Amino acid sequence: MTPQQMAVQARDLSLRYAEKESLRSVSFAVPQGAVVGIVGRNGAGKTTLLQCLLGLAQPSSGVAFILAEPARALSDATKSRLGYVAQTPDLFEWLTVRQQLELYEALYPTWSSAYADSLVKRFELKVKARTRNLSVGERQRLAIVLALAYRPDLLILDEPVASLDPMSRRDFLCTLFEDDEDHLVPRTVLLSSHLLEDLERVVTHVLFMRDGEVQLYASVEEIEANVRVFQAGERVEQAIGILHQGRTPDGQWHVVIDMRTDAGAQLARLNAAKALGISELFMALNR
Repeated sequence: MTPQQMAVQARDLSLRYAEKESLRSVSFAVPQGAVVGIVGRNGAGKTTLLQCLLGLAQPSSGVAFILAEPARALSDATKSRLGYVAQTPDLFEWLTVRQQLELYEALYPTWSSAYADSLVKRFELKVKARTRNLSVGERQRLAIVLALAYRPDLLILDEPVASLDPMSRRDFLCTLFEDDEDHLVPRTVLLSSHLLEDLERVVTHVLFMRDGEVQLYASVEEIEANVRVFQAGERVEQAIGILHQGRTPDGQWHVVIDMRTDAGAQLARLNAAKALGISELFMALNR
């Protein structure tokens, strides 16, 4: 795909706060229509990365592009094509749910009142309730409605379901891929979450992060075909193709390899390496 066909691009993004480097040379590209799961332990840099992509934080070096525009200077037209749900929703506390919806309707020409009302009903929100009186889960559901109802082309979600119960999480994931009348909502999704079982059901790509760096970024098909793990009695000599080595409680070494390299393919043949699902791979990359 050409750069213009990419919904999101990051090129050598780095960000340093005082003595801490929160991001270190992060590069990846998201094709239009992809659903990307961003995973990593607390402090891995997931939220910081999303903020840099949105222009909410300025990287120390590197560049990011959103819908072919520099993240530092997004036009109003491009901003209107973005939907964003923060880990802690930024809502107007004194407004009712209905007033929040009406405010967004006035701001976004593509707003669908019928779709918003259907989401409010689906998420069991009370339109007369004031935002300050909503529970944490209700606030998160409201933020999701506000992000979806103007039908953005790109949706960026930072732990959007962390406070939702299992039924609400299921309903939310369904809304990402259902038609609103004749409009598919949305086309591209970046979704940061600790709930790996939820991600496994919907993502097309996964970005694994650790300590501000990208450990692995690939499509689910590429991961299934090429990423393997094996156990060794001692640490393996580092080589191209080894993504991570970590020690287990029983003293064994878990070695995660990428068979797209010659060294990785050879290690896989010699050590009877096995394939992993996303949840198992996350554990292996964080030992």
